Amino acid sequence: MRKLGAVYPDSGYGSYFSCWLEDETMGPYNSCGNGSAMRVSPVGWAASSLQMCIEMSRAVTQVTHDHPDGIKGAQATAVQIFLARNGATLDELRSFEDEHYYPIEYDMNWLREHYTWSSLCDQSCQPAYVCLYESKDFEDCIRNCMSIGGDSDTISAIAGSIAEAVYKIPDDITAEGLSYLDDNLIAIYKDFAGRYIYL
Repeated sequence: MRKLGAVYPDSGYGSYFSCWLEDETMGPYNSCGNGSAMRVSPVGWAASSLQMCIEMSRAVTQVTHDHPDGIKGAQATAVQIFLARNGATLDELRSFEDEHYYPIEYDMNWLREHYTWSSLCDQSCQPAYVCLYESKDFEDCIRNCMSIGGDSDTISAIAGSIAEAVYKIPDDITAEGLSYLDDNLIAIYKDFAGRYIYL
């Protein structure tokens, strides 16, 4: 993670993560921030069982975000990706989420009126999941995320990563997204997608 992150130092990282990238002696910093849920999506595709997904989520998260809430947000997101790519419906994802991670107590109407920016994992994951659960397709999910304002890029990264497993990303949106990546990131994407995505 440090090796890849160092190639792109001006990519909007949080201050603690930036310090962690630069200082190889720095260990985890007890973060409960939403970066853990933003970056965990590959685990949901690479894991071959639910238990592996949970364990891998912790392993890749705790190198920086070793606070229980940071780990919880990463696991909650990766598990939904794993379940969705194995056929779970939105209703089933929500039921699993309510039982094991974050019970959802509001809807899109409430979010559009009351949501405020937060970098905390629990206060980012829950809105992201509502945006997903009340969506009709991938683009609609992202539009839901945009409609609540605030930290909408983070909300979209979390919700969109699960929406990909639920709906698949339309080809035109995939092509547009990939057009912003350099050759190095394209190669990483193609290697990972060739191994895991939609298999």
